[in-house]
Amino acid sequence: MSTFALLLAFSSTAQVPPQPGDPPQTDARTGAVVHPKPGIPTDAFLKTLRLPAGFRIERWYGGLDNPRIVEVGPKGRVYVSSRRGKNLTMLEDTDGDGRADVAKEVQSDPEWLHGVYFDGDTAYVVGVRKLWK
Repeated sequence: MSTFALLLAFSSTAQVPPQPGDPPQTDARTGAVVHPKPGIPTDAFLKTLRLPAGFRIERWYGGLDNPRIVEVGPKGRVYVSSRRGKNLTMLEDTDGDGRADVAKEVQSDPEWLHGVYFDGDTAYVVGVRKLWK
């Protein structure tokens, strides 16, 4: 069985009614926007998530500061931009244990770097007012 590492960001514009067994709602809501309480996705927190049958969730890497955009490059490396908008970090599992063991800042810009896109082996790094190839 293959194991896939998956980093997810969830966003919704529709309100979902509480489901049976859901914990009491503690996040603030403004209209259709949910403002979740800040928290760190600890291993204990991950165990509280309800997943469909056959799915599991594990920490792949835990040393990022406010990750924003996630892109998988052509060699299986994972690139993550920061919400603080200053850097792009490359994550890699070099020893095959299913967890990232290398984290390297590959691009930095004080004027708000946003994300990355790959077209084959070519990377395009996007800033608010810049594009690097």
